[in-house]
Amino acid sequence: MIANIMDISAMIELMSSSHQEIRHASLLFLVELSRSQALGEKIVHLMLIRVKFNHHVDSFAAEKADKILKNLERFPDNIKQMAENGFLDPLLNHLTEGSEEVQMEMTSYLGELILSNDSKAYVAEKASTSIIKMVQSGNTIFRNAVFKALSQISSHHPNGKILVEKEAAAILANVLESGVEHDSIKVNTHGRRLSSNYAVYNIIHMLKNSTPDELNINLIRILLCLTKSPRSMDTIVSVVNETEASYTLIELINKPHEQVGVAVIKLLILLAPHVEKQALSARFLAKLPQQNLTLNLALLNNNVVPTILERIFLIQRNGTRTSRHATVYLEGLVGILVRFTATLYEPQMLFLSRTHNLTSVFTEMLIKTSSDEVQRLSAIGLENLSLESVETRKIPVLCPVHRGACSSETTFCLIDAKAVERLLACLDHENDEVVEASMAAICTLLDDKVDVDTSVSLLSENNAIQYVLKVVKEHRQEDRLLPASLISAFHNGNDSMK
Repeated sequence: MIANIMDISAMIELMSSSHQEIRHASLLFLVELSRSQALGEKIVHLMLIRVKFNHHVDSFAAEKADKILKNLERFPDNIKQMAENGFLDPLLNHLTEGSEEVQMEMTSYLGELILSNDSKAYVAEKASTSIIKMVQSGNTIFRNAVFKALSQISSHHPNGKILVEKEAAAILANVLESGVEHDSIKVNTHGRRLSSNYAVYNIIHMLKNSTPDELNINLIRILLCLTKSPRSMDTIVSVVNETEASYTLIELINKPHEQVGVAVIKLLILLAPHVEKQALSARFLAKLPQQNLTLNLALLNNNVVPTILERIFLIQRNGTRTSRHATVYLEGLVGILVRFTATLYEPQMLFLSRTHNLTSVFTEMLIKTSSDEVQRLSAIGLENLSLESVETRKIPVLCPVHRGACSSETTFCLIDAKAVERLLACLDHENDEVVEASMAAICTLLDDKVDVDTSVSLLSENNAIQYVLKVVKEHRQEDRLLPASLISAFHNGNDSMK
């Protein structure tokens, strides 16, 4: 009834009276009115807020203004109106301390407000921790409201440092890795999604601007999640090409922080078929010192090998003509696999080589490629693995050459892998480096630790003499161990050996 009869604005006008008694009386009356939701909505909050901040002028008025505002806070619509008039504390208090339902309502309000940069900075300082934690909510509607609020805060660029310190990128990466559909996440008030050019461009831009290592890792984790969608992959490839981010990614490989390099490598492996520079990056990685055990272990622990093998299989199935970068990419992938065979003294590398049967992988690569470099690398990988055969053999089931229990999978035996015939075929290759690598792999069968007579006999059965004579004739500077061993066996062996 009072609301219908009385002009609330007239009462507020009395607050500006030059007579203190009138000001105080009007405030006392407004305290009572503010307890009613219907009347509270009619109070002009801007005037109350002005009084609130003038404590030094009239402490009694400021105290009563606080009381009025406190009463008004009981109703969500009033909180929103206060925030719209620049008084954000009630909204932020309810957002950080309220029930989940209240937090959701306040977060939605925050995402809809038009805030000045100062207000955005204030919100980031006071409430960013609580808002970021809400990202992990299982409620899709709630999470979308949170992202909308975060996009509001982050639009003021100085707030980026605060959000980084609160690990906003890490939490977003965790959410995406949990399986949340990234197309459902809006990143700004204009409705742009996380998979949009706008969002991907900003992520790449942050990577290119010397951000902290932990942030780089989380940004790459986000990109890795986005690559699972063909449409998002196209967006990433487009932005990487446009911004020449390849150079940045290559630089990140050499970061002292190993996890940054490993995360970049995983991203490069996925992007390489689509981007020439990324394919070159994979090959660049393969050419890094192979004996770097720290990097090799980091790659292993981040489960890179299954991805590499999957990509190799796809290239073999589809052929290198499906992409003009495929050959370079394949060379890089095989080169990365060879890295692991260079540190087989580490038990984890040995286990990896057995688990993925790298002996068979390299053996297949000798014939299933038109790339000289892939053949050369495969032969090097087989050489490294074969050198380990003596150490990994098992007795009493004997391999005729290694005199132990051998297999291509567990002891990397070239005999069991049936790689000898293919390596001999590579001796007929036009490329000297392929011949040299193949010869080196074959020569492991003539090591002092193996049964040389049996090896020579086996090689003879595979017409090695013809291949070797041709090598001696055409490649006079290569390793002479194989021809020398064959000649020695001919002079000193029994009739069967001769």
